[in-house]
Amino acid sequence: MKGIGIFGVILLLIVALVTAGCISGNYSTKSNETSVPNENYRSEYQTGELNFTVVPEKTKVEEGEKFKIYLTLTNVGNNTINVWRMREQTSYDINFWKYVDIPSLSIKGYDRVDYICPVIMRLPLRNEDLIELSPNESINDTRNSECWSLKKGEYTLNVVYHTFTGEEITKPYWIGEIQSNNVTIVVE
Repeated sequence: MKGIGIFGVILLLIVALVTAGCISGNYSTKSNETSVPNENYRSEYQTGELNFTVVPEKTKVEEGEKFKIYLTLTNVGNNTINVWRMREQTSYDINFWKYVDIPSLSIKGYDRVDYICPVIMRLPLRNEDLIELSPNESINDTRNSECWSLKKGEYTLNVVYHTFTGEEITKPYWIGEIQSNNVTIVVE
């Protein structure tokens, strides 16, 4: 080991320890049931017809003015289905889009306005997070526009309701994504 020096010896020892730990350590491919849902929670999934609408309290507001956003999810099909409760950042996301056109940079299209409130960290959903929605029945939620900084200009408001697999739900429920209507918001 001539010329390696103390640093080289320490580096070799670290590599040897790490390698030995990888070879002889206990390793399992099983998921941790407390943090990752496993197949014991698989449910059957339902199909159904849903309508999702967004209605803002106002469509013309002053810069910095906050307004309410009303959401309605309606079962427009013929069968009763289970859906997730209406919860922002869990079952739906509100979006404000601003049209951008900068010819000198060849940029043209819609840019989503940043969400400025804290993002939640949630636990997997369970059966109690489902709502049974009969035909023609609706669930509602109301939010405030305080989580978006809307400067002067014209925006398109839309909301996406979405559900996924991988939860701790054992009952059948609707899986999918549905877009709301688009509403123009003018900030003066």
